[in-house]
Amino acid sequence: MIEGLYIHIPFCHQICRYCDFVKMVPQKGMPSIYVEHLIRELESNIPLLTNLKTIYFGGGTPTLLDQSLLARLFEAISHRLNLSLLEEYTIEANPNDITKTLGAMFVQHGINRVSLGVQTFSPHLLTFLGRTHRPDDIGRAIQELRASGIKNINIDLIYGIPGQSIQDLKMDLNQVLGCHPQHISAYNLILEEKTILYHAYQNQQFELLDDELELEMSDLIESTLLEAGYHRYEISNYALPGYESKHNLLVWNLEEYLGIGMGSHSQYQRKRLVNHTTFSSYIAAIDEIGLGFAHEEPYEPEIEFVMLGLRKTAGIDVDRFETLFGQPIFQRFPELKHHLATGLLEKKGRQLQLTKQGLDLANQVFVTLF
Repeated sequence: MIEGLYIHIPFCHQICRYCDFVKMVPQKGMPSIYVEHLIRELESNIPLLTNLKTIYFGGGTPTLLDQSLLARLFEAISHRLNLSLLEEYTIEANPNDITKTLGAMFVQHGINRVSLGVQTFSPHLLTFLGRTHRPDDIGRAIQELRASGIKNINIDLIYGIPGQSIQDLKMDLNQVLGCHPQHISAYNLILEEKTILYHAYQNQQFELLDDELELEMSDLIESTLLEAGYHRYEISNYALPGYESKHNLLVWNLEEYLGIGMGSHSQYQRKRLVNHTTFSSYIAAIDEIGLGFAHEEPYEPEIEFVMLGLRKTAGIDVDRFETLFGQPIFQRFPELKHHLATGLLEKKGRQLQLTKQGLDLANQVFVTLF
């Protein structure tokens, strides 16, 4: 039963140097064409969307769309879907896009959570990453959202940025805590192929931070946020009690979800489906069959159960694994015993979870398993 809906808006003011999501700087007329086809894809999937608990607008930059197009999308959702069971309705936004009018529109249409792509408060690091906002935009955006009635705000941070110091990170954390968000995501910068930053690194335009400094940064983030009352419930995510991301937890818990829009993914009926990743192919698919579907990817729920589950600090329920998949988890993945011995994993009752050291070295666990 599908409980989550993800809606992808691929447009950006400019392409951030680190981003490998499906995105583009739109040409004139593209956003309105896209919204029209997005609504048609939504309509084609209505029979699947009768029990939604979460909706998540991601990107790209959803708030790049002008307010008339956003309103059209929001109205299409509220008029076509039963939202009586909805618990969380999130939209991603750039701080410099937020206005009082936009915040009021969010509230009017039932959006109750906004995720701000802050990344850092340091002007030189924002420039390095290719971000379009300035530090002053962040506090103003949060004030506007709260004045509009949005009470659940996430701030995205990136650390491990080339040129970033511990002092830079301390400043970021102080600024974030001064904004009093309900949720903080802190991601270690990863150089993904096919990004501007990756090619710049290949051309020796900058050096990466060393592993020890990145580990020190991770420890600083955790200790600072824990002291401030946030709890770490996933490798990169911290929340005040009761403000964990319901949509992300739905995905991490292997519940069913549908994605619409360019490059979106869906997981339901034991299948993983992927939409077309270019504007022209997506539009053509909607015109032809009313769906953006491009192809089906291999779906291995046992692997995803372990990989996504171990990212959560609560870990995975080994009894649930056996109930779902018909064999003990240590029989299916004997390598897990090795990581119990090395101290990267620990078992508490029915829960198998990463230790503090394991959270820092999670990739070592995942590489040996998969």
